[in-house]
Amino acid sequence: MKQTVIGTVVGTGNLLTISLGFQPDYVEIINVTSALGFEKAEWITGMADLSAYKTIATGVRTKLTTTGIGMYTGTAGVNNEGFTIGADADLNVLGETISYRAVRN
Repeated sequence: MKQTVIGTVVGTGNLLTISLGFQPDYVEIINVTSALGFEKAEWITGMADLSAYKTIATGVRTKLTTTGIGMYTGTAGVNNEGFTIGADADLNVLGETISYRAVRN
């Protein structure tokens, strides 16, 4: 059964844990209040932990390898399963709003 969770969280500049109750196959995050414009990252099952493909306001696309999106395993079947948002300086900024979409197929 496909599950989708959409939500927001306030950036801290440090690793954030988002509890969903499941481990997603796809995660998209967008810094919606960025002073620089549009910053977005996507992670898909099979990618390394804390990696992501990031697109910034200028359209430049890069691959993050340590500050992207990761899985949070918690305890299987408990609400603390989910994902993490790394400390990327464009995406996870102290006080800025991050919108996320997490999907499990």
